Amino acid sequence: MRIANWLGEVPPQDVAVSSSSTKAAITTANTTAKTIGAKAPITETAKVPAVQTAHAYLTAMVTKIPLRTIMDVTAPEDYGDLGFDTAVSGPVKVEWGGPAKNIADTVEVDGNLTFAPTGVKRRGALNDVPVTGQTLAHYTGRNETVRIQRITLQMPQTNFEASGILGVNEGDPLTDLRVDLTVRDLSEYNQLLTTLDLEGNGKRGTAAIPVVLHGAMQFNGTAKGKIADLDVKGHLQATNAEFALGTTDVLLDSLVTDAEYSPNSGVVVASSTIKRGTAVLNVEGKIAPRKVTSRRGVVTYLWDDGMALDAKVQLANAQVVDVLQIVGQEEKVSLTGTVAANGHAVGTLRSLSGGGHVSLMNGVAYGEPYESAVADLTVQGKDVEANNVVLRLHGMQIAGSGGYDMGTEHMHGHVEGHDIQLSKFETVKKAKNDVDGTVNLVADANGTLTQPGLKANVTLSGVSYRGQAIGEAAVEAHSEER
Repeated sequence: MRIANWLGEVPPQDVAVSSSSTKAAITTANTTAKTIGAKAPITETAKVPAVQTAHAYLTAMVTKIPLRTIMDVTAPEDYGDLGFDTAVSGPVKVEWGGPAKNIADTVEVDGNLTFAPTGVKRRGALNDVPVTGQTLAHYTGRNETVRIQRITLQMPQTNFEASGILGVNEGDPLTDLRVDLTVRDLSEYNQLLTTLDLEGNGKRGTAAIPVVLHGAMQFNGTAKGKIADLDVKGHLQATNAEFALGTTDVLLDSLVTDAEYSPNSGVVVASSTIKRGTAVLNVEGKIAPRKVTSRRGVVTYLWDDGMALDAKVQLANAQVVDVLQIVGQEEKVSLTGTVAANGHAVGTLRSLSGGGHVSLMNGVAYGEPYESAVADLTVQGKDVEANNVVLRLHGMQIAGSGGYDMGTEHMHGHVEGHDIQLSKFETVKKAKNDVDGTVNLVADANGTLTQPGLKANVTLSGVSYRGQAIGEAAVEAHSEER
């Protein structure tokens, strides 16, 4: 350690000159000169030579200081553990100097540090993830920023590299980092996310994130701004990922997206491609949290069903089986074929509006082959409508429309089919009853699922059994209301 001008600052000149000691010295010198008949030596105001401020230089070797110790000393109470086991070592150079009141602004620190695990487990910690790595960085007190020339960190399931500016305290808004991150297991961040109070669906830590990685997730992009509203933008791709949506597990072979996220502004997806087998789903749009202002003017942002959504989706010629695997329904829905869809939705999650088109081609539904099935869908709030529904099978056609209001639980529907030949259906063939005939059907429903208000007119013509003509029949039916 070296200190230049270690005495540092002295009181202002006028204070020194006006002190009783200075005045006494001047009087004594002039009186003595007068006694011996000499000229007074001091005829002007006394001057004190300017004194330069102190300047200090410190070079130190840091040896195995645990990150947990640093956090315990510097972080707020109950905020000390992040779940990472590592210690810092390496040379540090510190320089400061200047007026005492501004001394913090003059601090400059250079560090060339390495990280290595201690092997010491903390009692009660959710994680003790070993971290190794290296960083070369410079801290400037004037704007409270750390200029990171490079930092590399390795954990068993994570690789992290970054460079740029990291804001500290008042310098927080100046953060501007370039980040490259690869994660293979999110559980390494359980303690960190728990410490940060991440919650969702009644769960904390990584359990609040509805994602399980069976492959790897890679992010290349930037992180800018205040840590409380950090704007993260870049390219994200993941392989063999599982997403939990309510009680459904969504399985993906790959996800590739260019997106931007901040806690207060939401998520903007410039483009996104989701793959599972032959299913390729393209998504773009924006979702933003709900802004709430308290009586005192405090603004908060809530990620709830009041979030605003504007999204477009497109699915082109995918195998239905692959789509069902994405949403975890392949064991529950007996359906094959090729599916295509597109849609656009705008509004809040609790009240969406929009529409789309769905088509199915050349498949089997619950054992019955079909040529095509198409429908135009619209959503307005909690009401879902299906129009222009057309099912073609065995060279015949059945058309219809309908809708359901999830708020009132009201439903309505219309189905109409003409010249439907029974003997062409696989279900009839498998029954081996040797029954044939032509069916004309018109049916309507207007009510609820428990009281559908069903009315139907069915006519059977050319009915035969084992080759013998039986005749015709007409049936008019309706449901009983309770």
